[in-house]
Amino acid sequence: MGSSVQVLRWLTQRFRRVRPRVAFDDDRIIFTDEHGETKTFWWMDLTRVSVITTMYGPRASDGLLMVDGSIGGFGIPLSADGTGIFVARLQTLQGFNEDAFIASLGSKRNARFICWEREDQSLKQGRRGRRRERGSDRRTTV
Repeated sequence: MGSSVQVLRWLTQRFRRVRPRVAFDDDRIIFTDEHGETKTFWWMDLTRVSVITTMYGPRASDGLLMVDGSIGGFGIPLSADGTGIFVARLQTLQGFNEDAFIASLGSKRNARFICWEREDQSLKQGRRGRRRERGSDRRTTV
């Protein structure tokens, strides 16, 4: 009898569904999926934010807000709890493309809308101070 109760508890936990939720603080993004598994992503690792839409329209449950970084990423369903306040925080990122985000909300096609990408800091630093020659004119690019 005891082992069947344990199996029942295990099955209940394994197939339990919870409402997906996204939260954040100054350092990280925390996403809990429908199985209760938590994924953490550090803001400093964030390199791209995009929205993936499907031909089923903006109300489909499979619309995803993708957060990508140097170590991977994950998709947050647009219907997840906390998405509104999370999007408001994303909109404060310098260079966030409001037009792409708004277009994604009304999309009825399979598409990825890039809303924000981190500028490649190493490329910018590599260009800074480099000299190039143009005829006899020498310029320093910034």
